[in-house]
Amino acid sequence: MLHETLETVSARARALSEAIGGDLEGAHVVHCESVVGGGSVPGQAITSWGVRVKCPDPPAFAARLRTGAPPVFCRTAEDHVLLDARTITDAQVPHVARAVLYALEGDDLDDED
Repeated sequence: MLHETLETVSARARALSEAIGGDLEGAHVVHCESVVGGGSVPGQAITSWGVRVKCPDPPAFAARLRTGAPPVFCRTAEDHVLLDARTITDAQVPHVARAVLYALEGDDLDDED
């Protein structure tokens, strides 16, 4: 994954966004950076592509993703989470998309309260 081309990562991000529902679900392909080594190489980042998913409560949304099946890890921001396409394989795209859709359903349930 570390040595994949940006074109490959971009294509995976587009596939993930489309599988989630794209604009209908607030899933947009964005340019981002991946941190190398999970901290073993401080400050080292590489260019990547990801999918930004808008949600009302990013920390709660991220928690639903982490505790789901399969568990999905993402970065949180003020109004969205970011799924870095460099960190998943092509074979994982449909599973990650399904997890995101389930987590989005949790946001719909929260809105009913």
